[in-house]
Amino acid sequence: MNIYLNGNYRQKEEVKELLEPGFLFGWGVFETLRVYNKTPAFLTDHLNRLKKGAEYIGLAYPAIDYAGVVKALLQKNKLNDAYLRISLFKQRDQTGVLIYVDTFTYYPEEDYKKGYTIVVAPYRRHPQSLYSKVKSISYLESRLAWFYAQQQKKDEAVFLSTEELVQEGSRSNIFMVKDNTVRTPSLMCGILDGITRRQTLNIIQDLGLTCAEGAFPVQEFIAADEVFITSSLMEIMPVREVENQPIGQGSAGPVTLRILKEYRQRIK
Repeated sequence: MNIYLNGNYRQKEEVKELLEPGFLFGWGVFETLRVYNKTPAFLTDHLNRLKKGAEYIGLAYPAIDYAGVVKALLQKNKLNDAYLRISLFKQRDQTGVLIYVDTFTYYPEEDYKKGYTIVVAPYRRHPQSLYSKVKSISYLESRLAWFYAQQQKKDEAVFLSTEELVQEGSRSNIFMVKDNTVRTPSLMCGILDGITRRQTLNIIQDLGLTCAEGAFPVQEFIAADEVFITSSLMEIMPVREVENQPIGQGSAGPVTLRILKEYRQRIK
């Protein structure tokens, strides 16, 4: 059977993966994480979330040696520090698995000194959205929010809920510091249960800092002493500006830098 693909007529069997439900409908889940010195950070936590997400959307979880595959890929590609992505996608009769590693080139150290700029995404998310429960490969909403931020010459876009409360970034969780208290949207606000978010909450507690999870309008972030965002790839990223308003002194704050330092020590 012939099909047309990017200017060429191809045999259907040659590109059959593209015709599976996972690719046709974005039916699948994924995890992205960093590899430090040949060791994937918090791999067990990521795999547990991957399994939970797969079960939530009706996918069987393939019982393969994920750690072994990652180790082999790092060896084959001669990588020590790397970007790692694990994807599970719906096939007609089973669950497909795609794992790949690549050279990590994101987030130069200068970004952490300068801090990121944030804009509010132009559309709202319902607190019960599927995106708050699984890390879906159907990622269009988040990618378009990130694309909007790029068009505005900003570094990240943050979603607000239908109640106009801060949820999360297009590829990050968000925190603020006010009066020596670290605040972050709770899971009830409709956010993804981020792996780095969990680690950050543990660090905040271990450092003896006060933390509050709740529901916050964007104005509270603008008025904060410090703001930072977290993800497995960017770690703890300071934010210097929200909606064109400078945060604090317009640079990375002391609490943010303290949490970042502790996070990197734990990674090592």
